[in-house]
Amino acid sequence: MVDVTERKRAEEALRASEMQFRTIFDAAAFGVVTVDIRARIIEANPTLELMAGYEPGELAGVPLAALVDRGEHDELFKLGEVIEGAVDPCAVEHQLRRKDDSLLWCRTVMALVRDGKATRTMGSACWRTSPTASTWKRS
Repeated sequence: MVDVTERKRAEEALRASEMQFRTIFDAAAFGVVTVDIRARIIEANPTLELMAGYEPGELAGVPLAALVDRGEHDELFKLGEVIEGAVDPCAVEHQLRRKDDSLLWCRTVMALVRDGKATRTMGSACWRTSPTASTWKRS
């Protein structure tokens, strides 16, 4: 007979951890996104969908570049460095391009997800009303 107590505990701990992540992801007051190594969105939370003007699930498969203003190549390059694993984490201020092509100032922080191999990144975005950098200084 094999004792499966430890395996069951580990499975329960994994379920609890996944539930905690899902709750935080779905309920966050700021946008959260997971991005694959091809820089395509895997999943966006409801807040990011609202910020960007997309319907639920509509951002899946959209290139991350579609959400960054076309004139902000440096910021997009910095986010790409995280996806490539060259920099981790990275914070940039940029204009988020919404589905209706309007722009929204935001600060995006991207980090590599380390799960044995670099397969995706996670990012968070907070919106703001102007590009004044002093708004984001730490105290």
